[in-house]
Amino acid sequence: MCLLVFFASVLALPMPFVEDLASLLVVFGLLAFMLGGLMPLLSSAILLTVKENERLVANSIATTITLFFGLIPSTLTYGLLSTLLVPSNGEPSSYPMIVTLATTVFGSTLLMIGLVVALKVK
Repeated sequence: MCLLVFFASVLALPMPFVEDLASLLVVFGLLAFMLGGLMPLLSSAILLTVKENERLVANSIATTITLFFGLIPSTLTYGLLSTLLVPSNGEPSSYPMIVTLATTVFGSTLLMIGLVVALKVK
């Protein structure tokens, strides 16, 4: 699962620099495919680690945490940066997407480092 997160974040890196719509759709499709495979893995990992009568609450809490600490802050950051970083020519800037993806790559790199450290300790 950690490798899937890492590869998905690395795959998303060229997105701000791709100007051709067909190429952007290919990269976006691959990213959506990888992330679509990640959510069932995450849900099943949560459901297998709690008691059967607590699975509904555990899945709800996990989804809420994902929204509050993952999706909502990244969307707010992107919107704030796209409002603040308007170039003088009026065209949209790619800097907000670069910043959002950089934080994703940073987080997935820390996740990979944690996985390597955990495997070395065992």
